[in-house]
Amino acid sequence: MDDSWCNLGAHYLAGDESAVSWLAEQVGVSRHTVVHENTAMWVDGALIAGQGRYGRNSLTSLLTLVSGLFGLPKPEWDDITFQKLLGRKDLHPAFERYVGNTATANSWEISGYFGIMQMMLHNEHSPFREVMGNAHRISFAEGGTGELTRLLAASLSQPPVLEAEVTRVAREGNAVRVDFREATAERSLLADVCIVATPAPVTLSVIEDLSTEKAEALKDVEYGSFLGTAFFTNETKHMPWHDYYSVVVEGKSFSAIANNLTEVWHRTGKSVNGGTVRAYAAGPKASDIWSLSDAEVAAVMTRDFVDIFPEMEAVLEETSVFRWRYGIPYWKPGRLKALPLLQQPAGPIFFCGDYTDAAYMEGAARSGLRAGQEASQYLRAKLGNGPLRFNQ
Repeated sequence: MDDSWCNLGAHYLAGDESAVSWLAEQVGVSRHTVVHENTAMWVDGALIAGQGRYGRNSLTSLLTLVSGLFGLPKPEWDDITFQKLLGRKDLHPAFERYVGNTATANSWEISGYFGIMQMMLHNEHSPFREVMGNAHRISFAEGGTGELTRLLAASLSQPPVLEAEVTRVAREGNAVRVDFREATAERSLLADVCIVATPAPVTLSVIEDLSTEKAEALKDVEYGSFLGTAFFTNETKHMPWHDYYSVVVEGKSFSAIANNLTEVWHRTGKSVNGGTVRAYAAGPKASDIWSLSDAEVAAVMTRDFVDIFPEMEAVLEETSVFRWRYGIPYWKPGRLKALPLLQQPAGPIFFCGDYTDAAYMEGAARSGLRAGQEASQYLRAKLGNGPLRFNQ
């Protein structure tokens, strides 16, 4: 499998005007624009391609209703569910799968405000353009999305400490005490500021003496999960799944297929010598099979993949199952009002993560930049205008 890689998490970067794009440019990530036409949908037992990014053929009337008739989202829609806003419960199963894939929740669990923003994601008038940049020019990172964090870490003056478990964050006078476990050693450090970039439940469990309001806001954040299987293959000729960057799937154990190498092959014209492709279940679909063992997940997803693409059976070499319990913090009704509280610092402790912004890589990047600016302003006020020094 020459030059093969497989994204197990986020598989593309936001557009040219986004925070993620800016970060990628700063650290030298090689990126390539995604070809939207390389998509399809598996619905009603058939693979339907060539109908735009999400295979809208069977959903045209409903998606037109959502993106055309509702117009720009209104803040008051955040108080009701997306399903209630649409005014119907008999939504097409493939539409629910579309919602589940992108929001990791059902239409009756997310807010109407978020649902409309999601449907308008690639509309030139979408308010999400501020969040996603030029969404029509989303890209993938050569070598996988992990290249962004690898090169970001390499750009730091001191290497980050990895695989260290933080056990406690607490204010100590006008500073912050951080206790953590590195291998078998218990360690502690005192800092002027601390930026916490963990999922909301972890944030709640490690930070002491949060205000009641802050703690309740963190408790109210709920996550949709991702559960999937990466397939490692040994083909030496073109396979049917090579034609598609993404396939939205209804009626199987997984809800989508993602094949990043499709973009590489189409762009470079390289000959095929093995590869990788992944199938994953998002949100409600992941919950349906979460209790299965990894071996059982691999078996059922392999069976379903072969049902869609029978040629997989002859070239499959290996599988690897991945689980993301805290996949995406889905946007429940009332989230818009909670955002200022979720973002609010607690003295020298600052908060970032996708639960404090839009729930994607772009939201995480935007929130990190915001928290960094807040911490910098705090240090300037505390220490004066001299050069800021950061020590491990």
